Amino acid sequence: MKVKERQYQAGQVIFVEGDMSNNAYLVKSGRVDIVRRHRGERRVLQSLQSGDIFGEMGLMLENIRTADAVVMEDCVCYVIDHAELNRQLADSPRFVQGLVRVLSDRVKRMNDKMFDS
Repeated sequence: MKVKERQYQAGQVIFVEGDMSNNAYLVKSGRVDIVRRHRGERRVLQSLQSGDIFGEMGLMLENIRTADAVVMEDCVCYVIDHAELNRQLADSPRFVQGLVRVLSDRVKRMNDKMFDS
């Protein structure tokens, strides 16, 4: 699998809600918070660290970002782009491809529902 390694500084925003989903990320080191704004208030959905993946839902669903990714501690991430992810999925059985998409969609709908109230 072809991935790029990218460094981010504390306070840097990797992506914001509404951006197009072009990449997924694997945290190699440091910490990244996934944040969503709701009624003028910022809510941390997840705090991610080494070994955690983020940005995959939008990439799988070919959708826009539904939250912000903010670097809380200097970090290094492995970055996989849409084309590479599709190459990897093409080698997977159709069942796995469908399962990943369904699970991504369910998580997105749960997140949306949580913020609709």
